[in-house]
Amino acid sequence: MNSGLSDDLVILGSTSYMAERVLSGIGSPQRVLAASGIHDTQDASAIVDALKDELVNRPAKAVVNFVGARTASQYVMNLVNVEFPYQVASASLAFGTHFVHFGSAAEITHPIQQLPAGQQAWRDEYGSSKSQGTTRLLELPNVTVLRVYNLRGLPHQEGSGLHRLCRGIRNLFAQTTEVASPLVNTVRDYVHLNQVSRMLVETIDDSPRGLVEVCSGVGVSIEEIVDSLPAKISEGLKPSLVAPDRFGPVIGRASAVELGEENRESILREIREEVLACAFS
Repeated sequence: MNSGLSDDLVILGSTSYMAERVLSGIGSPQRVLAASGIHDTQDASAIVDALKDELVNRPAKAVVNFVGARTASQYVMNLVNVEFPYQVASASLAFGTHFVHFGSAAEITHPIQQLPAGQQAWRDEYGSSKSQGTTRLLELPNVTVLRVYNLRGLPHQEGSGLHRLCRGIRNLFAQTTEVASPLVNTVRDYVHLNQVSRMLVETIDDSPRGLVEVCSGVGVSIEEIVDSLPAKISEGLKPSLVAPDRFGPVIGRASAVELGEENRESILREIREEVLACAFS
C-alpha cells in the first residue's frame, strides 16, 4: 500500500459532456489516465494495469471514474458499466485509495416497457447495467457512487429534454417545419452542473462511503417549464408537445443537495431563464 500523500486526482474518462464541465469546476490537480474508449476486455485490462502503475509511482487522493457506455451492445455496456468500474475500484482499494464513481438516474428507470399484446417489449439496457454496476461497487469499502440526476446548465447536453425544448423555441421563431416534440409528461429532477462539481469536491474532501444522490428532490415537468415561458412562446410550443414518457417521473431523494419542494419556484425560475438564454443566444 502506498503511504504517500497527494491532493491529485486520477481521472478515468475525461471527454464526456459531464466530465468536461464538472472537472472544470474543481480546483484539485488532475491526472487523466484514460480519456475515453473501452471496446473490449483488453482495453479495460490495459487501463486497470496503467492505474496500478500510476498509483505505485504517484499516490492519489482519489480515483474518479466518468467512464460509461450509453449506446453500445449489451456486452460492451456490461463490460464498461459493470465489470470495469469494479476492477478499477478494486485496484484502487489495494492502494488504500478512495474511488469515486459517477452513477446515473437511469439506474432507477429501467423497466420493461408495458406495450399492447403483440408488440415487442423494450428494455433500457443502459439503466440496467448502470444499476448492476452500482450494486457491485457498493460491496467495496473504498467506494462512493455519486448518482447524478438530469443535468442542467449551459450549454445543454445534446439530445436532452432541455436541449430539445430550446431547439423548439428557435424553430418557433424561425417558423421552420421541424417539430421539437419534447415529451410533455416528462418529469425530471434537474441538477445544475455547478452542484455536481461541488458534490465531487465535498466527496473528495470528506471521503464518505456508499451511495450519494446528487439531485434537487424536485420533479419538474416539461409542461411546467413551457407554461412558465412567455405566453407567445408557450402557446406556440404546446401543439408540438407529445406524450407519454416511457419511464414516468424520475425524482431523487435529495440526500446530497438538500433543496426539496419548498424551492420549486426558484428552481423552475432558474430553468426558465436558462432555457430562454439558450434559445435566444
